[in-house]
Amino acid sequence: MKEEPLIPIGLGLTCYALFGATRSIRRGDKTRTNMYFRARVYAQAFTLLVLCVGSIYWKEDRQKRKQYEGLVGEKKAAEKRDAWIRELEARDEEDQKERKRRQQRREDIRAGRLDPNGQPPSVRANSVMTEQELRKLALNSNILAPAMWIWKSRADQD
Repeated sequence: MKEEPLIPIGLGLTCYALFGATRSIRRGDKTRTNMYFRARVYAQAFTLLVLCVGSIYWKEDRQKRKQYEGLVGEKKAAEKRDAWIRELEARDEEDQKERKRRQQRREDIRAGRLDPNGQPPSVRANSVMTEQELRKLALNSNILAPAMWIWKSRADQD
């Protein structure tokens, strides 16, 4: 519509001529019918002529637009490829850091600086509660005390 506005006008004239011919056929007016059919032929010829002239006129512009769209597409593809490469490099860097961290942990376990669970031996020894401390905590807790009572009652039944 923007590039070739005369084509829709030609199509409209053709449709108007066909509509007029249909009406005159229903009325039985042969003279007007022939006039509308001639007008239809002229309208179709006008539309084809405008189509050909417009195609020749806009040919260079269409080629330039295709080249521009191709360049834009290539640029987007290059940006997408570069973004993918950056993502892969970031993942590789994270993977290398994780490997170094695992290797360091293995070395610390072998050297005795960490236990097999990954905690320093002194922390593990200090974090273990005695059975008396655990019972005292359970009896003072609103949630653990009923659970301990149920557990003990079941143990007594067996």
